[in-house]
Amino acid sequence: MLNEYYRVLGFIFSKPGVLVIFILGPILYPLIMGGVYINGRTQNVPCCIMDMDSSETSRRYIAMLNQSQDLRLVKKAASLPAVREAFEDHEVYFGIVIPRGFEKNIKIGKAATIAVYGDGMNLIPAIIGYKGIHTVTATFNAAVKIGVMTKKGVPAGAAYAAALPLSSNVNGLYNPANNYNTFILPALLCIIFMQITFIGISAVSYEKRSRSIEQVSGSYEGSYWLYGSFLAYLTLMIPMTLLSALFSFALFDFGVRGNLVAIFCVTVLFESVIVLLGIFLTNTFRDTMGIMICLMYVSVPVFLVSGGSWPLEAMTGACRALCLASPLTLYVTVTRRLVTMGAEPWYAGEYIFGLMVWLLAALALARFSVHKTQKNMPAYIQRKAAEKNKLQSN
Repeated sequence: MLNEYYRVLGFIFSKPGVLVIFILGPILYPLIMGGVYINGRTQNVPCCIMDMDSSETSRRYIAMLNQSQDLRLVKKAASLPAVREAFEDHEVYFGIVIPRGFEKNIKIGKAATIAVYGDGMNLIPAIIGYKGIHTVTATFNAAVKIGVMTKKGVPAGAAYAAALPLSSNVNGLYNPANNYNTFILPALLCIIFMQITFIGISAVSYEKRSRSIEQVSGSYEGSYWLYGSFLAYLTLMIPMTLLSALFSFALFDFGVRGNLVAIFCVTVLFESVIVLLGIFLTNTFRDTMGIMICLMYVSVPVFLVSGGSWPLEAMTGACRALCLASPLTLYVTVTRRLVTMGAEPWYAGEYIFGLMVWLLAALALARFSVHKTQKNMPAYIQRKAAEKNKLQSN
């Protein structure tokens, strides 16, 4: 077993291309992928305004829109075709049209309606923009009510309380800044760790693995090769995974609130599952192309059903079941609970148990694939024949 352990490590360190995958991959991949979300949240969603009233009241409303952090007025349109043109040219996500008689209707106490046109194709700016417009409109309505009541002699404090009878004090316990980077980074790192492990193991060619198994087969069962290779890959991936996580958390200002020992143990458990699955896949597919095709068709669906980008509660029953059966989902959930929430390990006990079940399943699959590869090798056949002859002679 130790011979195979040193053999695999020696091969990896002797091949610069394979070494780059194992060492630089966990650093460069999060840097490139995580850099997309480095701003953390979407602000200043571009919008255009069409003011058909051109009154002091409409200008005051426009000024409030422009002061919102969620919105940024980039264009004043003179007509509805100009608003449509701004959408088609991808200049804006929202078009706001203030109708004629806007100020007059407000002064006589009649409802005034503004038209809001939104591009919902990009969901995140759409949500931010709609929220910003709703907040500004609600604030403007309250200001109008307060102004009407104070003109009637109602004290300012009483007018404010009447216009805004209910307020809320929102305290975000986890990710209080609603930072998208904090939301997506744990899941992103998990899928990166999984892909780097699979690609790194597949980079050790099938011919190299076959020769190693055949050398072992003449004297021992393939399990010796399996455990030696498993420990070699794990020796590389655990420090690289931790280095990648620490680098990413520091780069993107992501606070770690949980028990570091517990996080390390769960990471070792997850990487053990992935390494064993990687050994199974690379012994099942006899060339690197096979494992790449498998990754291409599996990695994105596995990420989408991991709960990393869409909540489990919003999935259909079948997708939720598939999601909860994935080791990536289990690790993403545990990571968020331990790292982001700072929860104690037993609050994620069922997910840790799920990873343990996956460890046993992955070990069984890896042993099966190694045995299947080994049993057709001449050295293995000769050894089994010699053992059979020895038993018959005794």
